Amino acid sequence: MKRPLFLVAPYLLGMAVLMAACAPDPLPSLVVEPVVTVLEVLPSALDLTVGNEGVARQVFVASAHFDDGTTTDVTSEMTWSIDDPRLGGFQGALFVAGGAAGGRGVIRAKWNAVVVSVPVSVKIQRSRTADGAPANAPSLFLAATEDPTRAPTIVYPVTGTIVPPNLGDFEVHWTDGSGNDLYELSLRSEYLDLRVYQRGIGGVTFGSFSGDE
Repeated sequence: MKRPLFLVAPYLLGMAVLMAACAPDPLPSLVVEPVVTVLEVLPSALDLTVGNEGVARQVFVASAHFDDGTTTDVTSEMTWSIDDPRLGGFQGALFVAGGAAGGRGVIRAKWNAVVVSVPVSVKIQRSRTADGAPANAPSLFLAATEDPTRAPTIVYPVTGTIVPPNLGDFEVHWTDGSGNDLYELSLRSEYLDLRVYQRGIGGVTFGSFSGDE
């Protein structure tokens, strides 16, 4: 009567082993890399003025913003360039305007395949006090009231003179019948403001802008 029990037990044990052997392996975990949504470059626009010190500098910072909400500083991984090298150049992330020229340009900041454009303008603003003129000449003109009746007459250059960009020293000649003894010569444009303070009395007087200014 107990014999059938010995026949069933091995069969059940075999089923249990078979079922255990056929259990599926767990699925491998998937790693999804975050995607860059924004490459931020600061400052996003740049206006520099090169004064008597000779250079103007600006440090840039770049950050990559990802779709998972994280942000990474990628400044050291950037490639920096400017479309007009006369305006300045890069030393790493430091932009240096040397005053060789003024004007507008575009800085391009590249990280991997992403490029950000930054508009830049450079203005040259310098002054020089010529020999014989008082050291405080600039402040004297700032405090003075302009009187058109005492204005000298410019002899050279005449109105409409075209000055080549590679010209070195540039002279200005004028006459004065009002007894002025101190003058401010200025060359001004949107990106240039050069001023020279010159002493002179009567007759034909001249002053000059140096090619280094």
